[in-house]
Amino acid sequence: MSQAALVEQSPDSSSRVMQLLRRHPLISFFVMAYAISWTYVIVFLVVWPLPDTIVTDTPELLGPVVAGFVMTAVISGRAGVRQLLRRFVMWRVRGTWYLYALLTIPALYFIGVA
Repeated sequence: MSQAALVEQSPDSSSRVMQLLRRHPLISFFVMAYAISWTYVIVFLVVWPLPDTIVTDTPELLGPVVAGFVMTAVISGRAGVRQLLRRFVMWRVRGTWYLYALLTIPALYFIGVA
């Protein structure tokens, strides 16, 4: 296969993937979320066993977060990602409730571990 044929195929294959993601967003989200999470689990917890701590368990939860950002970018573009990030910093309740949540959950975790 010539170099020109390879160059011509790459935009087609990436546009096909984008079309597939746009055509089936919910299925694509779940497949991506599971793939990211289980890749972490298989590589870092099975191949290189690490002790089971909050530090080693937390990254596997990022699969849905990354998949959500990717699908938002695919469907809505940069404007959609900007809007999603803007919603992260919108305060819907008073700051004391956020402080309560940020302190109570780790405290309960450490009480349960102790």
